[in-house]
Amino acid sequence: MKNLRGQRIAVVGAGAVGLFYGGLLARAGYDVSFLLRSDLEVVRSRGLVLHTRGERLQFPVKSAGDPGDIGPVDLVLIAIKATANEVLEGLIP
Repeated sequence: MKNLRGQRIAVVGAGAVGLFYGGLLARAGYDVSFLLRSDLEVVRSRGLVLHTRGERLQFPVKSAGDPGDIGPVDLVLIAIKATANEVLEGLIP
C-alpha cells in the first residue's frame, strides 16, 4: 500500500462506514476532510465521536458541506450507498 503521509484524503459518504474508516485515518494523523450534509454543524461544533472496541474517541476533524470547499486531494475514499451512484460525479472534490 502506498504511504499516505503527506497526502490529502477526502471522505465522500460520511455515514457509518465513511466516518469510521476516515475517522481512524484522521485519528492516526492523516490529513482527512469529510464531505457532510445533515451532520455538518454537529461535527464542526463537537468533532467526530467513534465508538470502537469498547472505547469512545472524540476529536476534531476537517469537514465541508460542499466538495469545492475541500479542494484538491490525492485520494478519495468513497463510502456512499450503491443506490446513490448517479450523484457521485458531482460529489468528488
